[in-house]
Amino acid sequence: MEELLGKHESLWEGTSSDTNFPAWKGEGPFDAAILGGGIAGLTVAFYLKNAGLKVAVLDMRRILKGVTANTTAKITSAHGLIYNYLLSNIKSRKARLYAEANQ
Repeated sequence: MEELLGKHESLWEGTSSDTNFPAWKGEGPFDAAILGGGIAGLTVAFYLKNAGLKVAVLDMRRILKGVTANTTAKITSAHGLIYNYLLSNIKSRKARLYAEANQ
């Protein structure tokens, strides 16, 4: 991580290898097609594959090079500030519903 100090690139970009997967030639069949090879699409693909499905991940360019390339690449439902607002202004039932929906 020290080598990234002073650079203007995300940790994700600075520590991940470039991808060079071949373009899809129309082969199949697949049980599921994931459109978008960012952290969210790859996470969904990972879980579907672990569930036994044959999965294709399709991206317009290279996977992990769009929005994901410049994020902290985390997936969380613990959005502390919004819960504080909901609890203060809307009360606990709606805060709980919001938490459950995000989980």
